[in-house]
Amino acid sequence: MALIHIVAMSILNQHIGTNASHEIIDLGFAYQQIDGISQQSVIILKHADKLKLKHIMFETIEDMSVEQFKNLQKNSTVELTIGGSSITKFYLNLLMELNEVKKYGNTFVITIPHEYTIDEILLRSLESSDSQLVLETNGHNILNIRIFGQYIFVDHQEIINLEQNVHEKMFQDIKLCGNYNGTDQNLQIGLDQHGMTKGYFIEGNISNINGLLLQLNGSDRFERYDVAMLNTYGNRISENLLYLPYNNDSSYRDGYKNMTLDSYIGSLNSTRINSTIMRLTMDTNNLGTMGTNGNTIKIYSVSFNFMVYGSGMSRIKYNLKNGTLTNSIIWQTVVVEDSDPLLSGICSISQNPIVNEYYMCTTCNNAFGYESLSTWLKVRQTCPMCRTAWTNKIKYTRNIAQVTLNPITDQNFTPVINPIPNPVN
Repeated sequence: MALIHIVAMSILNQHIGTNASHEIIDLGFAYQQIDGISQQSVIILKHADKLKLKHIMFETIEDMSVEQFKNLQKNSTVELTIGGSSITKFYLNLLMELNEVKKYGNTFVITIPHEYTIDEILLRSLESSDSQLVLETNGHNILNIRIFGQYIFVDHQEIINLEQNVHEKMFQDIKLCGNYNGTDQNLQIGLDQHGMTKGYFIEGNISNINGLLLQLNGSDRFERYDVAMLNTYGNRISENLLYLPYNNDSSYRDGYKNMTLDSYIGSLNSTRINSTIMRLTMDTNNLGTMGTNGNTIKIYSVSFNFMVYGSGMSRIKYNLKNGTLTNSIIWQTVVVEDSDPLLSGICSISQNPIVNEYYMCTTCNNAFGYESLSTWLKVRQTCPMCRTAWTNKIKYTRNIAQVTLNPITDQNFTPVINPIPNPVN
């Protein structure tokens, strides 16, 4: 069902400071259950300019307690994809510890902490890309699942800004990087983490943790943290959840809620670490009351990245591939006249002829073919010739009839007819 929303504009809006309106919307799910595992997915309709994810509501067939519901959905996840690429994943077990699960009759409400994960999805900037939510959950005793978001409608000037300009939006990726389930007293958990990590959520039977040691490439951090130190320098969020920041200043104990670059002061650059191991000493005296599974520990890393919106699509700015951090660039495509001499020029790197499209450094005016420049920019974000920072995000191409998709853009685009670019002196 199409949603039409009108934002009334007048001189009165000048007193508000921003011209936008909001509406809560049921995004819906396509329900499918396979072997007790329920799989739902929904395409997010572009019926607004921006979207904030708010809540997930589960309606059960039979009545149950909050604890029974949490145990039922402890391994459930919601994944956000844009243009077919995974952006981030929400782990319901963690969400249910970060915020209290609300129960209304047979309906259970889980809060999505958008304010310190992905705050806004710029729908207006995604003309060429679909956004999708995929939920995997335990379908036992579940009658219905709904996910709610906040549609945001902006004024005409902001719409033009979202459609025509490139935008970078910071988000925090909270990733499950290690887990353990068993009865051992001394645990050694290898952590699979990427990017800048400012801290960890430790979720599970944390009351049984007597000591913690983190080893980075064999060197110790958080050396011999005992129970008193964990609770003094960490943040006990709930009975089953502890947040431990790398920066042990008291102002960073709840720094996971602060989605700014300043909150990453003192963080770990995981791209420089080959081995991260968390060693935990557990109290095994209480295992008899915990069943045969013993201690269950899950560890989540908190890191930042950027969503880059442009040319009707979006990409994650920093991708970790084969152990190398790469910077994904959203290129704006500009169609130039056939008389542009650079279209028949030579690539400054490979010395091979340029065919149909080229990329130009605005500092030294050298032109490059796609294959050569894309390989270079995966390693360095500088011009291959003059070595200044690469800032020109324009791809110059011959004409729309000869344009083909390539791995740099990997999307359709709306070309703009421009004259031959003037060299920069």
